Amino acid sequence: MTNLINRLWLGILIYSIYSVYDSYATKEQRKNEIMQEISQLSTKIQKQRRQIKLIQEYQKDIEAKKNEIEEVAVQIENLQKRFPREVSDPENIKIIKELSDALKIRDLNITPEQDIVNGFYIVKRYKIVAEATYLQFLLLLERISENERILNVNGIHLKRLETKRKQRYQPLEVEAVVETYKYNPTHKENRGISEIETRLRNEAKQKGATRNKKRNKKKKKGKK
Repeated sequence: MTNLINRLWLGILIYSIYSVYDSYATKEQRKNEIMQEISQLSTKIQKQRRQIKLIQEYQKDIEAKKNEIEEVAVQIENLQKRFPREVSDPENIKIIKELSDALKIRDLNITPEQDIVNGFYIVKRYKIVAEATYLQFLLLLERISENERILNVNGIHLKRLETKRKQRYQPLEVEAVVETYKYNPTHKENRGISEIETRLRNEAKQKGATRNKKRNKKKKKGKK
């Protein structure tokens, strides 16, 4: 009888110990699961913080770029307003002819060419062909450049003219393109904000991807 009681007590003790161990093992497993969940949540929080920081940096970059673009666009629009809205071909041709006549330039021919749209302004071009000495031509260019209506001369070509009689100054066949500019009413300066936002967003993604690659490399090295 005593042996039976001892065995029964030993069985109860073993069962109790097993129950306590099983309960401890279950709780320890749950604890590890919770710790793992906490670690995953911590990683997600850190990732979210990095993303928030990138977003904040991205927003600052966008605002800075917007201000720069707006400043440049306003400057362009102010410059655009300085151009005349209308340019008269007859008036410009008359100016060039009067300047040429004053310098006694001969065989003058002035031909209006096709307008060139260049963003916020339009270029009006006049092709000049005449017979003049080098000095006459230089004086003509100088006086054209002094005129407020006509702003530029380019496409200059000079060719010597052969003459039978001797002259003090060598006559030349001169050719040039005179340009004047006018306001382009159909042009609206594009700020390009959406393009800037897209580019900065892509740059932010690339930076984030590069940082993640570096972080993963460090983790792999740490495991080794």
